[in-house]
Amino acid sequence: MVLDSKTTDGESTDPAKATEEKRVPAPLRERKGKKQEGKDLRTPSSNLKPARSPTEVDWSSFPEGSYTRFGHGGDWWTFLKGTLAILTVWATWLGGGTSPVWMAWLYMHGYRVAFWILLGPLLYPLFLPVPAWPAFVRFVLDMAGYFKGGAAMYVENSFKGRNVNGPIMLAMHPHGIMPHSFLLNGAGRIHAQKPEFYLPPHYQDMSLKSTGVAEPLLFRIPLISAFLYFFGCAEPASKAMMHNILERQVPFGILVGGSEEILLMEYQRENVYILERKGFIKYALQHGYTIALGYLFGESNLYHTITWGRKLRLALFKRFKIPLFFARGRWFFPLLPERATPLNAVVGNPIDLPRIADPTQEDIDKFHAIYIEKLTDLFERNKAAFGYPDRELHLF
Repeated sequence: MVLDSKTTDGESTDPAKATEEKRVPAPLRERKGKKQEGKDLRTPSSNLKPARSPTEVDWSSFPEGSYTRFGHGGDWWTFLKGTLAILTVWATWLGGGTSPVWMAWLYMHGYRVAFWILLGPLLYPLFLPVPAWPAFVRFVLDMAGYFKGGAAMYVENSFKGRNVNGPIMLAMHPHGIMPHSFLLNGAGRIHAQKPEFYLPPHYQDMSLKSTGVAEPLLFRIPLISAFLYFFGCAEPASKAMMHNILERQVPFGILVGGSEEILLMEYQRENVYILERKGFIKYALQHGYTIALGYLFGESNLYHTITWGRKLRLALFKRFKIPLFFARGRWFFPLLPERATPLNAVVGNPIDLPRIADPTQEDIDKFHAIYIEKLTDLFERNKAAFGYPDRELHLF
């Protein structure tokens, strides 16, 4: 799910902001997350045992009731369902994105009956409401069975006793080429309507009002729009809709790095786009939200990418809003991701923001710096427990 870059950069009708937005974008910057001095970051401070590899996580060291796993059975049926789910997701994205081409081909080559039969289902979600479909959500969550070790969500003790149905923005990184981990570890777990199976025991009372946001353009593309509506927990990340969600004071998930993180993705390298992304902080301050941080371990192990022309492709994305990338997974079928790693999410380090109706740039910068510090801390404290002791977090 691609986050709308304009929304996260914080559009504003204020004259001072308008002048600021006309500035030439700063060149791509990179820095490593700052480690906390005096701590052995190979051993998480939360007393979780380091894992020898991503597939050998010692779940017995995790606090009881703080996590849940699924899709880790390893049997052929679980794997087959996972493979079918991943191929369905890719077929939806590729088929929807190219639908004008193949629909025109059908019409021009005389397949008029097929054209008219397909036209209705393709256009229906663009104009009429589509109900959520919990069985479809569970089918998509079956993706976990494709990966060795399945998928897991671990919620740190910092969330114990909190109202998880209140104003919480779950900000997650990284996006990935196709956000498999976000699909598996976001609000879909709630909208599958089987909390005893998909949610950690301490958090099974989460409300169906929980939602997520995605690139607005996706809701105007055939097939993809139907997919998002069936999922039941995706809304356009437009400025108006963002404020609507925030005013409702409901929890929602967001991939803060957006399409920029697609372009920054490198195989087995933890790249996060955050240094220039501050609009979500402004929105959270305006509505007094708590920002919960989430890191998706394993996402960067799924696809091999190229870094050639990255700055040019980022510039083209800023201009045309289309991320140009090349990625491959398995050598014999590039759309299938590498599967030798589980997709594990950790959620923690909540930041309770004050409600400031008109935050200054100083306010935004202050809490943005805290966000980066908390994100780095979350990554460093948990990386060894999930089998990545030598990974470093690269901030762009």
